[in-house]
Amino acid sequence: MPYFTVMLKIEREAEFDVAVEADSEVDAEDVVKGRLWSDEYSQEERATSTITNDSYEAEEEIDDCEDCGEPKEDCICEDKTDDYKGYNRRKSEWESARGLIEDDDDD
Repeated sequence: MPYFTVMLKIEREAEFDVAVEADSEVDAEDVVKGRLWSDEYSQEERATSTITNDSYEAEEEIDDCEDCGEPKEDCICEDKTDDYKGYNRRKSEWESARGLIEDDDDD
């Protein structure tokens, strides 16, 4: 079964009241803004947030060959082909030595 990477984008909205002591409305907003960006309201934000929009984008993960960059199933790198041929040659030699493959030269 293939693997997929899914990009999940969630848009949230939170609304809550905070009481602060300040000299003016502008100062009060600046204090709250600073606290928000320093994560002092993270609990309140999580408790009151609602998801307003979500989107998902899936993409299949494809293993690429480290040598040529092609997908592994399409890879035709020389050294991988040679390894495969070498394995088959060694396997045939072993089978011949064990008498599992009959040589046509014996006729």
